Amino acid sequence: VSTSGVSGCTLAVPSLCNNSTPGPSGLSGGLTGYMVGTGYDEATGLGSVDAANLVSHWSASSGSVNLDQVGLTGSWYNPATSGQGVVMQVVPDFYGAGEGLLFGGWFTFDVTAAGGQRWYSVQGQVSSSSASVTLPIYVSEGGNFAAPPDVGVSIVGQATLSFSDCTHGTLTYAFTDGSGRNGSVPLTRLGGNVSCTADGSGQAPPSSLLSGAWYDPATSGQGLLFDINPLQHSLFVAWYTYAINGQMIGGAASQRWYSLQSGFTPGAGTVGGITIFESTGGVFSNPATVTTTAVGTASVVFHGCTSATLTYSFDAGANNGQSGTIALVRTAPALAGCSP
Repeated sequence: VSTSGVSGCTLAVPSLCNNSTPGPSGLSGGLTGYMVGTGYDEATGLGSVDAANLVSHWSASSGSVNLDQVGLTGSWYNPATSGQGVVMQVVPDFYGAGEGLLFGGWFTFDVTAAGGQRWYSVQGQVSSSSASVTLPIYVSEGGNFAAPPDVGVSIVGQATLSFSDCTHGTLTYAFTDGSGRNGSVPLTRLGGNVSCTADGSGQAPPSSLLSGAWYDPATSGQGLLFDINPLQHSLFVAWYTYAINGQMIGGAASQRWYSLQSGFTPGAGTVGGITIFESTGGVFSNPATVTTTAVGTASVVFHGCTSATLTYSFDAGANNGQSGTIALVRTAPALAGCSP
């Protein structure tokens, strides 16, 4: 598969469409292998061939995947609503044999009109004996960018996740926040599968186990979800945070999120040259056009598998002029075998 010269390529981060550097397994540029296809259709965001294949797959597939496995950790999105998606981690056997922890961050936009960013989180126990899991949908509001106070969460609905195979799943949601939102989102993996298997027996490369949720305890209620793919030498991060004066703004309008993207060298504890992207103009679960712009740079130093330092500098966008460092720790224990 190659995206070189495909004008219809559309992704959660559009800049990934334009890298022609050879990647593994015949992909063009590693991450750029996540092409949506040829014969791009403006209305659906899907290539005609891919659309037919995906519809056939989702309607015909009756399989299921062991939910209690680290291999499901990663970035997932609906190609028809490119520019929004879910980054999640699974900590297997967190609650005991066959009973894991799933945490996911859902980055999206305002409900009815193009404009504001919105994000939610889902969290709870998953079982190797169940083909799906229903979890609360949480919202966090009223925090400040990279600063206190700690922000709590409120339950605003529930979501059900299931996976027909290691690259396709479904998110079904029902909100109880008065918006009346309910529906189903077909999910496909943004990057290549690293270690997921139907029965959950796959072995993850050490550096991929750095993936997952990281945060600064001093600013609880915001953080980052890392998706590290050592096979494709790529790093993708969803940064869930707030406006600089979000506490004063309050409510959903206080929310902000960014996406970070760079190459990744397995075994390297420091990742530099990470581009920070800001996305605007989307509508919740809607194919409205999303504009994604580079607004800064970042680097991350992994001091091991439980602590890291993020350094950031914004030169455009809503956070223009902001710079600093954030001391990060994992929200869950490091997995056995993890190594930078």
